[in-house]
Amino acid sequence: MGIAVKTYLDDALKVSTSPEERKAAKDGYAEKYLPHGVNISEDLDVAFAFFDALYKGIKVLGSEISSADVKAWDDAKVYLDARR
Repeated sequence: MGIAVKTYLDDALKVSTSPEERKAAKDGYAEKYLPHGVNISEDLDVAFAFFDALYKGIKVLGSEISSADVKAWDDAKVYLDARR
């Protein structure tokens, strides 16, 4: 599943596409490449929401987490935000 999601985020979505085109791409990708999956689009939305919750927690930690780890989370947020 991780490979399927990574492929979806890197190859199926183009950062320059509109939100409507992204929704169509998400639905079409699930149908084409994960035909036996159940609610893949919904699962992706839940995963994005989970990431957002974790990211908020990371920001609350402040100095309890290394700056390198914070940068990794910030980079991940930028990456995901461009593909939602």
